[in-house]
Amino acid sequence: MAKSLLFVCGANRGRSVASEHIFRHMLKERDEKIASEVKVSSAGLMCKEDFEWLKGNAVTPPDPIFSRPAYQGLIDLLRKRGIDISGHRSRELTNQMIEEADLIIISEERPPFRKPALLSFWPQAEEKAFTFSEFVEAHEVEGQQLITEDPYVQPHPDQESYDFSPEYWQSCVAEIEGYLAQKMDKFLNYLQLT
Repeated sequence: MAKSLLFVCGANRGRSVASEHIFRHMLKERDEKIASEVKVSSAGLMCKEDFEWLKGNAVTPPDPIFSRPAYQGLIDLLRKRGIDISGHRSRELTNQMIEEADLIIISEERPPFRKPALLSFWPQAEEKAFTFSEFVEAHEVEGQQLITEDPYVQPHPDQESYDFSPEYWQSCVAEIEGYLAQKMDKFLNYLQLT
């Protein structure tokens, strides 16, 4: 039976998408057979704090929140790495996703409310839900710095969308790649695939 790894962030347009596709790409390069035994996916969980943050930065949340493409800056950066996420559409976290997941990674350290919010809705996920730094023991990941907060958002003129700077995406992707490259064995051991 295939194992399931689920990455979660806020809108499922950035960190969780990058985590999903980078993990899948690295795993296929490492071992096609093992890659075929893992369902890797991502989803978003928007909390009241997310909406307060958007409002505080004069950003109108898109409507609908989900079913949207990944951020363009992330699409462009991953394309340069040979990973095409242009077909991604964001998904809202559901009960079924939580139940099916063998491992849930919250792909952001801050804001610190994401994991508590997830566990308030799905307390049964406590034994399998971790932030990246909890799961990979971030102090062991050499040469990486945790991203502690999002940079200021510059809304696009249509006020329907927003993105982050290229430098932000480079830092974010480097962090995710560091976690996954240095701790791939830990992910596979947890999923009982080694």
